[in-house]
Amino acid sequence: MFEVLPMFPSLALMISFISTASGLHTYFSWATSCGEISFISPGQKENCCISLDRVVALDPGSDLDVVTIEVARYDPSVLIASVSEGERLFTSSDGGDTWKETTIQAIEDRTGPYSYGPHPANAKVTYRVFEPPDDVWAHHLERSNDGARTWARKARFIKGTSIVIDVGSLHYHPKDPDTIYAYAGLNEAIDAFTGFYVSRDGGQTFSFVLSTTNALLGISKSSPNVMYALGVGQVVIKSIDGGVTWRLGGQNDKIRQVPNAVSTITDIVVDPLDPDIVYLVSSKGIIRSTDGGRSWCILNLGSNVNTSVRYMAISPKDRNVLLVGTSRGLFRSKPNGREWEKILIHERLVK
Repeated sequence: MFEVLPMFPSLALMISFISTASGLHTYFSWATSCGEISFISPGQKENCCISLDRVVALDPGSDLDVVTIEVARYDPSVLIASVSEGERLFTSSDGGDTWKETTIQAIEDRTGPYSYGPHPANAKVTYRVFEPPDDVWAHHLERSNDGARTWARKARFIKGTSIVIDVGSLHYHPKDPDTIYAYAGLNEAIDAFTGFYVSRDGGQTFSFVLSTTNALLGISKSSPNVMYALGVGQVVIKSIDGGVTWRLGGQNDKIRQVPNAVSTITDIVVDPLDPDIVYLVSSKGIIRSTDGGRSWCILNLGSNVNTSVRYMAISPKDRNVLLVGTSRGLFRSKPNGREWEKILIHERLVK
C-alpha cells in the first residue's frame, strides 16, 4: 500500500534574483535531503524518488523558458540544448559545465540534412528520412555507407509483399547497422497498420512488430532486445525479444494519474548500461523504474519543477547524472540524485 505524501517536507529552497534586459527574474535551485520522503522500496530512498501515489497538479510554466536537451546524433559525447526564446542553440562537450552557441546549419553540416547521424556500431553508416520534391506525400528512406557523402534509396517493402511503408521516424539498433526500427504507416492510411516495423536488411524490407499511434521507443544500448514503448491508451509496454512479443509494464494507472487530466509521456530513455533502469519524461515529472518497468516513482526535482518537465538526457560523462529541460529552465542532478542545480547556459558560455 502506497502513501499519499505531503508536499516535499524535506525540501530546502534557495532563491536568487537575476536582472536581465527584460526585467527581474527569480530563479530557484533545490537541495533535497529526502529524509522524510516515502519511497516505493527502501532501495530507492537514496535517489529521492517519490511514490506514484503522490498526486500533483500540472504546471504549464512558460513556453518562453522551455529548454530542450538531447544527446547529439553526430556525437554521443555532445549535448545539444535549445532555448525557445530566440531559438538559440548551444552545445556542451563536458556534460553541461560549459556551452558554445551554434546554429542549425552547423549541426546539419555534421550529420547531413534529415540524417539520423552516424550509426553507433559503424560511423560510416547513416540513414535519413525525408520528403522528396517529386513525392511530397511520402517519407522516403535512404542509407549512406560512406559517411553521408552518397545516398541510396531503400525499397521499404513489407516483407513478402509489394506494399510500401511510409516512414515517419527511425530508431537504430545500437549494435547492428542493418537493423532499424521505423515508426510508419501505409500509404493507404490504414490505421491498424500504423506502428513500429523492423528491418534487418538495411531498409529494403520491413516486418510489422507493434500497432501503436505513439512514436516513442526506448531501446537498451547494452541489451538491444530490451525495449520500451507506449501501447494503446499510453500504457507502458516492454519487449525482451527485440519486439517479437510485448507485455504490459506495472502501475500504468498510477503513471497516468493526475488531477482532472491524464499524464502525457513525451519520451522514453533507457540507461546505457542497465536495461532495467528506464525513465519516462512526462507531464507528471520524470518517472523512473529500476526493476525493468514493474514499479515506478517520480524523481524529486522540486515542488514546482516536477510537472514542468519537457525533455531529459543522460549525461555522456556520467550515467548517474541527468539533465532535464523544463518550462522553468535547464536542471542537472548530482550523481547521487539527491540534489539538483539550475544550469544558466548564458553564464557558462565559452568561445
